[in-house]
Amino acid sequence: MTNTFKTIDLQCALNCINVADLSYTDWVSIGMALKHEGFPCSVWEEWSRNDPSRFKDGECEKKWNSFSSDGNPVTGGTIVMIANRYGFTPPDKEDMPLDWNDTIYDGEYRKPAPKSISNVTAEEELIRYLELLFKNDEHIYYVTSSRFENGKHHPCGGDYSRTAGEIIDALKNGASINDVLGEINPDAGAWIALNPFDGNGCKTENVTSYRYVLIESDTLTVNEQEALFRKYKLPITCLVHSGGKSIHAVVKIEARTLDEYKSRVDYLYKFLSAHGVEIDKQNKNANRLSRMPGVYRMGKKQRLVDTNIGLSSWDEWYNYVTKTSNETLSESHPDDKPTLKLPPVVYLDDYIDNPPELSEELISGVLRRGHKMIVSSSSKAGKSFLLMELCLAFANGTKWLKWNCKKSKALYINFEIEDASCIHRFLDMRAKMNIVEVNRNLPVWNLRGYAKPLTELVEYIIEAASIHGVDVIILDPLYKIVTGDENNATCMSEFFNCVDRICTATGAAVIICHHHSKGAQGNKKAIDRASGSGVFARDPDAIIDLVELNLTDEIRATRTAKNVTGWRIETAFREFASEPPFYSWFEFPIHVVDDTGVLANTYAVGDTKSNLENSSKRRGISIDDIENAYKNFSSNPPISLKDIANFVGCSEKTVRNKFKTLPNYAIKSGIVFKK
Repeated sequence: MTNTFKTIDLQCALNCINVADLSYTDWVSIGMALKHEGFPCSVWEEWSRNDPSRFKDGECEKKWNSFSSDGNPVTGGTIVMIANRYGFTPPDKEDMPLDWNDTIYDGEYRKPAPKSISNVTAEEELIRYLELLFKNDEHIYYVTSSRFENGKHHPCGGDYSRTAGEIIDALKNGASINDVLGEINPDAGAWIALNPFDGNGCKTENVTSYRYVLIESDTLTVNEQEALFRKYKLPITCLVHSGGKSIHAVVKIEARTLDEYKSRVDYLYKFLSAHGVEIDKQNKNANRLSRMPGVYRMGKKQRLVDTNIGLSSWDEWYNYVTKTSNETLSESHPDDKPTLKLPPVVYLDDYIDNPPELSEELISGVLRRGHKMIVSSSSKAGKSFLLMELCLAFANGTKWLKWNCKKSKALYINFEIEDASCIHRFLDMRAKMNIVEVNRNLPVWNLRGYAKPLTELVEYIIEAASIHGVDVIILDPLYKIVTGDENNATCMSEFFNCVDRICTATGAAVIICHHHSKGAQGNKKAIDRASGSGVFARDPDAIIDLVELNLTDEIRATRTAKNVTGWRIETAFREFASEPPFYSWFEFPIHVVDDTGVLANTYAVGDTKSNLENSSKRRGISIDDIENAYKNFSSNPPISLKDIANFVGCSEKTVRNKFKTLPNYAIKSGIVFKK
C-alpha cells in the first residue's frame, strides 16, 4: 500500500459516497484510486453493489485489470474530494501519527484551509494574493467604486497608476485596505485584474504580461466548481470565493503573446466545456476583472480559499490532459443517455434588417473561414507543392495562383513526406517565391508514420489547432487518413463529418489534398474527377481541380524551366460564382499561372482525340452552355470568344460556330456582343 492516505480515511470517505449518484467517470476514478492506494478489487466491488440498477457481475474485475499506474495515477485524494460533496470531513493530518512514506498533502486532497489563509487579517490576505500574482514593480488595475444597475453592483472607474509593491508596502506598514485603496462599498465589494498593466490604461493593449485567465461558473455550486477545478488539475495560482455564488480560479496561461494567450484560453474553455464544466464565457479577456480577496460583499467575505493547487504550469497541465487516457478524463457510461446539444431553430424575420455576418474570405472569391476545400489532381501533379505554396501565401497575405489570400496562420499536416524532405521543400519554395518572412504563421506537423483514420485523429487535430490558434488546416493527403472505403458513401460521409467537427470546433478552414480516379479526365467536370464516392463532389464548399495538358516540344520550348508540365485549373464553388478555367505551368518546385495564352488551346493528357473540337463534341457543348457562359461574364464586358471557350472547356472555333446559330449575338474582332 502506498500510504498516501490512511486506510481508515479512505474507507470512511468511500462509505460516505452514494455510488448511485456518480457519473461513470467518477466511478472509474474511484476504482483507479483504490487500486493505486493498494486496496483489493473486492472493496470497490462491494461498494459498487450499492447501485443495483447499474452493477454487473465481473465488470469491476475487468476494469480493475485494465487500470495502469503509469503516467499520472489517480490517487486517494480523488476519493476524499468526491466524499467532500457528501459532507465528509477528513481528520486533520497534523493530529495523526505519520508513517515514513506518508504524504502530508496531496494535490487533490481537499484539506481544511491552511492557517496562512484562514487565520489572517484581510490585509494579510490581500498581501499574499498580490505577492503571488505580481512583481513589486508591476502596475496593477483595481476598482473600488461601483454603480448600481438592474439589481447589481457593477465596477466603474478604477486605478492603474500604482504598483503592487507600493500597495504591499503600505499594507505591511499597518494601513488598512480602505486606507490604501479607498473606501469600499460593503454591498458591492471590490475588483482586481489578474494581469499586470503598463500604467497608462486598463484596456487589453495595456496588459504587459499574459499570465492568467479567470475561470468561474454561475450555474454550478461553489463546491461543484472547486471539486471540478481540482479534479482536472487546473494550474491554479489562487482560488477566491467571490462572496456570491461562484468561486474564481486564477488559472495559469503563461502566454508569450496575445495571440498565444487567446489560443490557450480557447483551448482551456473548450476542454472544460467538453468535460461538462459550464463556465462563464465572458471572462476570456486578459484585462478581465476578478473579485479582490480581503473585502466584504453583502456581508460575505471575498476570501482566499487556496493557493498553488493543481499542476504547476500551463505546459505541465497541457501535457497531462493530452496524455491522460480518454477513459480517465472523459469516458461515459454506456447506459448514460447522451446529451446532444443542437443549435436553436431561428426565424428569417429576425434577420431581415440584421442579417448575420458572413465568415471572412481567406481565399478571395474561393474559401471562407470554417469552410472545406478539396484540391484534386492526378499523381505527380505537384499537389503537395501547390498546397505548400498556399501555406506560404497565407503566411504572407500574398497571391496563390490567381487568387488573393488573407494573411493567416495555416497548419500544414503532412502524412506522406519524410520530415526533413518536407521542411527542405518549404525552404526551397520560400526562396523561389522570394518570401523573406513567414512571421511564425506557418506551423508544420509532420505525422508520416502516425497516420490513422480521421475518426481517431480528429480530437488531436482540434487540440493542436486550438493551441496554435490557426486559421487554416491542410490535410495532405486524404488517402492516408481516409475512414473506411473511399468508394463507400457512408464511410465518406463519416469522414466529412469529422472534417465538419474540426471546422466547427476550431473555426478554421480545412483544405484536403486528394487524387483523381483512373483514366482520362479531360472530358469530365471538375466535381467528378476525384477518386471515390460522389460525396467528394457534394460535400466540399470549394473544389480546385487540375488536369494535366498534353504539351508539344514546341510549347515546352517556350519555357526556360526543365521538365515543365502544363495544367488546366477548374473550379466548383458553393459560396461563390463559378469561374472560367485558367492555365498554369508547374516549374519545379512552384506553379506559375500562364499569362501567355499558349496553354489555352492544348488538350488533356489521356484524351482519345488530339484536338479540342472533337473533345468538345464528346462533352456535348450545347447552345445553353454557350449562353450561360455569356451571362456569367455579362457584368464584366467586353466578353471574348477566348473567355467563353475557357469557361465551357472547348475551342474558340466551337464557340464561334455556336454563336453563328444565335441571331441575337454578333462577333467582331474576337469579342461577342448581344444585339
